[in-house]
Amino acid sequence: MFYVPIPKRESVPVKRLTEVFDEYRGVYTDTETAGHSEAIQQMLNAIQLSERVFSQIPDKNDPARTLYAHQLSVARRMVLAFGDILTDDQDRLATNVGVAILHDLFELDRRGQSQWNEGRLKDLGFTPAFARKIAIMRHDKNVPYLDYIQNICKTDIDCAMTKYVDLEDNQSPYRGARQNFTQQQMDKQAVIYPASQVYVWAVLSGEINPHEINVPQFIMQNPFVDARLKKQDILASYSSDKTDYEGRRAPAVMSIIRNVGSVFMPKPLALTSLTPCS
Repeated sequence: MFYVPIPKRESVPVKRLTEVFDEYRGVYTDTETAGHSEAIQQMLNAIQLSERVFSQIPDKNDPARTLYAHQLSVARRMVLAFGDILTDDQDRLATNVGVAILHDLFELDRRGQSQWNEGRLKDLGFTPAFARKIAIMRHDKNVPYLDYIQNICKTDIDCAMTKYVDLEDNQSPYRGARQNFTQQQMDKQAVIYPASQVYVWAVLSGEINPHEINVPQFIMQNPFVDARLKKQDILASYSSDKTDYEGRRAPAVMSIIRNVGSVFMPKPLALTSLTPCS
């Protein structure tokens, strides 16, 4: 993700990510902590469930690690990216961490590895709203990937936050270390994942409305997006939008570059104007 035109945190040591997440998690796992909220209890239950379910499943993008390592890394990135932004709403942050650490749960059903659905989560004590967020994170393979990204942004801004850090982790060195990538997988790493992340960040920043502009349109028409992402043929192959945007430019599309040299992201404007679904 070295050329994604957004503030980057890949230089932050993994140890630092671990410390941030564990410090946050430790506040609520202390045995002396009593009377914590439903959202925090759900987060703790989600952490336990994720470890139980994913710790025995190899990560197809990094066979040396389990899929739990990816879930945990996404949850840590959630705290690092949005912990300060949501510092006044710890329940919302706790819910987001819980969703992040279970975000691939319903994908297991598609892989034939397990039967997970909203009903089963609710039977385990998770709220219907929480179970619905996990369902939103599932990619229906009948839906083109870039349409799926747009649908998340249109449906639930908190799920968009989870998708943002998931995309970030998908581009991290340990998940891209496989030597036997197919051309399709290389296209995802080089174009689809970073283009999706740029789009999601533009939504979170309040720069664009996902109901009005899709991923290929935004990437191809925004003059500030890195040219290496402007691959019309690749974008079209992952989208239901087959419009040829080559050479077009939309004046209404704003630049998402605010603080390119900053290690930390600016506060997303959309977080104060968009509310999570319930």
